[in-house]
Amino acid sequence: MSKALIQRAVTMFATHLALLELGAELQNVWLRLIMAIVEYGRDGVLDLRSDGAPSLAGLARFRFHLDETQLETYLETYAKTRLITYDAATGLLGLPDCLAPTRRAIASRINGAKGGRPRKNPDVTPQKDPRQRAALLPIPGGQTVSTKTRDETHETRRAPIAKLADNISIKAIAQPAKEAIDAAYAVVGPAAFEAAGYDQARDMGHYGAARQWCADGLASGLTQDEIMRLVVAKIAAVAERERVAGRQVRSLGYFGKAVTQAIAERDVPDAPKSAARLVAERELDRAMRAYFDRRAAGDMSGTIPQIEDYLAAEAA
Repeated sequence: MSKALIQRAVTMFATHLALLELGAELQNVWLRLIMAIVEYGRDGVLDLRSDGAPSLAGLARFRFHLDETQLETYLETYAKTRLITYDAATGLLGLPDCLAPTRRAIASRINGAKGGRPRKNPDVTPQKDPRQRAALLPIPGGQTVSTKTRDETHETRRAPIAKLADNISIKAIAQPAKEAIDAAYAVVGPAAFEAAGYDQARDMGHYGAARQWCADGLASGLTQDEIMRLVVAKIAAVAERERVAGRQVRSLGYFGKAVTQAIAERDVPDAPKSAARLVAERELDRAMRAYFDRRAAGDMSGTIPQIEDYLAAEAA
């Protein structure tokens, strides 16, 4: 994902009026949905029914930790206000017009995949190369740089780099205690093994790779519970993608790249929702549908429903 697209998405997240009206819950889901479209789709469009792509149920469960029906309701809400494009009949999910790549960008990507434009003059010799017209050609009888001089020059250039590396205080970086890593590994390791679809009683593999994930997560400031949620969610999502594609993952190390990236980005899933929150979200869904139905009919009265109203009602 390009930095420019990330910046535009974050700017839209913070300033778009239609998005701000939806409230914090729907705003956060929208931003993560945009990231999922870019990660799994192509040219700003994700085909949920294509081979290798995550299903709507998979996205709802592992990416957003929502019910499939609840995610469908959110998608319809976003589509009504043109915050995304969504066609339930075809399973196509796309970026909004203001974030979608232009035709020129798509053409550039296709040309780049083909190796770029061919040279106008493929038979270019040094004498015919226009880039060499101002270059000095070697003169017979000239002296070359001696090996001794070349080595001394390289050593001189390496010295400041080595000195700079010595000045970097690597020890200053707080490293988690061995006891904390062991405690996290004892919990995260078996859970990661199970999330990948392995059976500890039958499968011969091991979950040693999870120890490094625990160390990296603790070093980045994550708690043991956050590491657990991150690792399990990321492994489950990748395992589901590979299963849909008909591929078999034979070791836990296969998930290392995805988990490491998630730790670096601190992509920690939300904590499991309480029964009261699930009830409040269902009530919010009904209220949101009624709200947008009234707006579609021309009734602009009332304010947009907020999850806090229904959480307070459940608590009371």
